[in-house]
Amino acid sequence: MARPKRGSQEVDQAILDAQALELRYKEMSYRAIAQAQGCSHQAAYDRVKRAKGRLAGPEARQRFYEDLADLDALEAMANEVLEREHIVVREKGAIVDPRTGKPLLDDAPVLQAIATILRIKERRAKQIGYDAPARSEVTHHDGDSELDREIAGLLGQMERVAKSKGPLAPPSKTEPAHT
Repeated sequence: MARPKRGSQEVDQAILDAQALELRYKEMSYRAIAQAQGCSHQAAYDRVKRAKGRLAGPEARQRFYEDLADLDALEAMANEVLEREHIVVREKGAIVDPRTGKPLLDDAPVLQAIATILRIKERRAKQIGYDAPARSEVTHHDGDSELDREIAGLLGQMERVAKSKGPLAPPSKTEPAHT
């Protein structure tokens, strides 16, 4: 297989991708990367994602652990916000709860911190593969197997029960089959 020549579109794209990744690891936002590279926010994100996909070996592993450490640091900051007391403040100062005489606590920052922590946990789960898609198997029955005949019999019983509102009982041998 021939290697792409320098200056080809594929090589140019790989260079832009690598530069975008380096900017990201210098903690630049995707918006800032887009501005620096003269592209859209989505293009900057796609470039970083492609570059991460090209990483291999120890470098990929190191970047993986750095990403997890960043998530841990963000979660720690969100937990600090969660644990603080937040007082409702208006133009004239803190709002006092008339029942207790103490400042009224503001739940909004707590709820925002909880939402942030959940997003961080979702991102971490995705990063380490906890959210792998479930596998399922689809089969087709042609209506001529024993299983298909059993299913048809159960459906007939369900239909009889629905009509009679009585208990489910096995069909009698003399009862005509439903069509």
